[in-house]
Amino acid sequence: MLTQLRIENYVLIDKVDLRLGAGLTAITGETGSGKSILLGALTLILGERADLSTLRNQSDKCVLEATFRLSKAFAPLFELHDLDFDADTIIRREISATGKSRSFINDTPVNLKVLKVFGERLVDIHSQMETSRLRNGAFRFELLDAAASQREEVSRWQTRYRSWRKALEQLENLREQEARSKLDLDYFKFQLDELQQAGLDRDDWDALAEEAETLRHAKRIHSALREAGFVLDESDDALIPALKRIAQTLEQVSDVHAPTRELHERLKGCSLELQDIAMECAATADGVDDDPQRLANIEERLDLLYTLENKHRVSGAAQLRDVHDALQQKVHGIGSLEDEIKRLSLQTQELRASLESEAKAIHAQRMAAAQRLEGELNEVLHELKMPDARMVFELTETDELNGFGKSTVQWLFTANQGTELQPLEKAASGGELSRVMLALKAVISRYQELPTLILDEIDTGVSGDVAARMAEVMHAMAESMQVLSISHLPQVAGKAKQHLKVFKEVSEGQTFTRLSMVSGDQRIEELAAMLSGESVTESAREHARSLLSEN
Repeated sequence: MLTQLRIENYVLIDKVDLRLGAGLTAITGETGSGKSILLGALTLILGERADLSTLRNQSDKCVLEATFRLSKAFAPLFELHDLDFDADTIIRREISATGKSRSFINDTPVNLKVLKVFGERLVDIHSQMETSRLRNGAFRFELLDAAASQREEVSRWQTRYRSWRKALEQLENLREQEARSKLDLDYFKFQLDELQQAGLDRDDWDALAEEAETLRHAKRIHSALREAGFVLDESDDALIPALKRIAQTLEQVSDVHAPTRELHERLKGCSLELQDIAMECAATADGVDDDPQRLANIEERLDLLYTLENKHRVSGAAQLRDVHDALQQKVHGIGSLEDEIKRLSLQTQELRASLESEAKAIHAQRMAAAQRLEGELNEVLHELKMPDARMVFELTETDELNGFGKSTVQWLFTANQGTELQPLEKAASGGELSRVMLALKAVISRYQELPTLILDEIDTGVSGDVAARMAEVMHAMAESMQVLSISHLPQVAGKAKQHLKVFKEVSEGQTFTRLSMVSGDQRIEELAAMLSGESVTESAREHARSLLSEN
């Protein structure tokens, strides 16, 4: 249960340090006095997001701290989040002047996600907004599963259900991808076959290109080589015979003149080199064939290479080989996708079968819980001055799985004898919805271990004997759990073990929200004021005393 609440620098609160006890605590105050501020501070402690508007003094930090007395049943929750368990656990939230928020559980820093997990286990807050949850299917299933003592089983089932849905989505994506890939598969195979048939590794493409260039100009090359050989050694003024004659002339004086001897030797070398060139011109000319068929074959091969280069927008055989390898991977990848689809399809089928089986068991448990809840709810509704009220859980097993199993649930309600059952949200008035919500909380509290329940004006729209009956129900609930009820009803305040008053006070030109525990004569006066308004009468005081004496 919540044993202590400390608030500093929050909205209209400068500093509050509250100590709370077991049983029923009534929180009262005029409209606008700040009861919602108190509730807001507690929701921040339990993990709601904060902003700078929470700071009363923008230059100082806001500190919100709650102490909970817990049983060892909560120890696994602490172990799960690697936190030290303490029977008196302190949750603290600090919001700096810059808007930065820090959270701690027993002085260990935690993030908001963890804080929210603890908040949901430690406190159940019923706000006026929560009455709208009666229309919410998830809320209805939460109550049924709590009554069936299978909330953890359902939570695990929903985790597996989400995994199954994710796998189905993945399977669908793979099938779409496979369909798209198969549209391209024939084209990929055609391109791959084309590259394979091209025999990219069979030829030296640079050598082929050079040979083609030679064949294209074979006649010119052959003519040039023959002409060169003729000029060197065969024409009337051929170079080689002329050099020989010059060498002979120099040789005649080489034995008597050293420089001439050197020139003679060099000339002999030139003559030999030219003779070698003339021989190579002849040999090379003999090797140059004018072969149109060979040229046609080579040009066909080169045209294939150039066509493939342009088609795949690459340059050279090496890059075409890279294209070939990439196409091979694509074709192989499509085959691998089929294997993955088969594997995932089998997995989803097996998971669905398991989910179906478990969902049937969950539905059966809900059916049993629904019958039990109907009787208990209707009994509490009768206690709340609704003698002809009847509430029915219309639970239907579905053919297909949904996020709640294989169930749909509708709450049917009638407040009057002889009228047909209708959906709760259509059949119940605002005051009746408040009583239905209280009845639900009262019944569910028997099935859930919840240390603290906060009821935020759940008694709105009721008065008189109905108010007294609602107070009785809250008092009975508080025997097994801590209940904090924010209320305008003196009947509720009279039944409370503790009475906390919220009020505004102006000091030095500033408005503050104050909180104080009232007891003794102060409590009588407060109840009397709630009964009669600003002018407290003696009869109101007597009525207040009678309310307290019944507690």
